[in-house]
Amino acid sequence: MRAYEIHASLSGRCKTDSVSNYKDLALFEAQRMDRSICNSSVHDVEEAYSDRDRKMKARTIFRGTKVIQSNGNDL
Repeated sequence: MRAYEIHASLSGRCKTDSVSNYKDLALFEAQRMDRSICNSSVHDVEEAYSDRDRKMKARTIFRGTKVIQSNGNDL
């Protein structure tokens, strides 16, 4: 099972904005939100549950440009 969470930060407060079962939709929405001036940062996290290991694993699949810039990294 996989789920895709969009995390957005506004005024330094990070929250889960939305959750989707569809990677393409989650990436599209995260990129749209990244272009918005309302959010200070956006990132998209893929969470996958492994029946074999019985563990949840998470990895970031999208970091918005504002996240990259705040970390001091070039695009």
